[in-house]
Amino acid sequence: MSKERDLFDKHHFIQKSIGLLASGAAWGSGHFYIPSRGFTPTVDHNISEGVLKQLATAMLVDGSVSVAGKLEHSKISVEVLRPDQPAPEGSVSVVILRQTSSFDEPGQSILSGVRRLVDVSEKIFDQLQFDPSALKLAKRSLDSVHSALSVPGLLLDQSAIDKAHPVSIKGALILFRGDVQNLRHNIRFGLSNLADEVELLSGEEIGGWWWNEDFIPQGGLRNTCTNGPAYQVFSANGIDLHPVRNDELGALEMMRDSGFISNQSYNECRACYGL
Repeated sequence: MSKERDLFDKHHFIQKSIGLLASGAAWGSGHFYIPSRGFTPTVDHNISEGVLKQLATAMLVDGSVSVAGKLEHSKISVEVLRPDQPAPEGSVSVVILRQTSSFDEPGQSILSGVRRLVDVSEKIFDQLQFDPSALKLAKRSLDSVHSALSVPGLLLDQSAIDKAHPVSIKGALILFRGDVQNLRHNIRFGLSNLADEVELLSGEEIGGWWWNEDFIPQGGLRNTCTNGPAYQVFSANGIDLHPVRNDELGALEMMRDSGFISNQSYNECRACYGL
């Protein structure tokens, strides 16, 4: 077992942060597109959010994940493989790498840069029993760990969220949304490669992998509801980012009531928040 996997298994707050990132990556699910052929209709085959979350978690913790797939009854079945597990008979497999930018080496765990910060934090917390004045330093050290995980500590503290200004929460969400969006790019690229391999094996045309919805809404007034999907992800994990929801929808409600936007446009933004 790798040091990164040990770190993940040891610390609950790391599991929580990676769980949120993986939930964001899996949000809304996605599908393989199989074009129509003769009398066979077009097939949009969804993969469950559970499988996608499992895939994303492995990418974040281990830096990469092996995925197997095969065509069955005009649908592509997908299985996330354990390390060193061979692809099942009749399947093909690809390795999907986590890569944050073109400047970074692909296949790096998000925990590679966190391990040293966690070690420092643990040493500081050990000193608290001898020096209570180290509490402020300990909190600052833990904040550094949270930021390295792309989930700032504010987003994990409901009491702090309840008191926070919406702008502070939105600022913290920028880091989270950016890492989720990057992860979704990695996953789409990898699953599209899997689709190509399945196509070669089966001889059936497959149009690649597509997300069902954008994690960062775009187009028209949806640009003002960019935090809606993230709100849904945190809500599903027991964290209520209500200051952001109330701020964004409250402003749009005023615009609707004043006649500047239609009720349909307002409801489209509500839908981004799952309302």
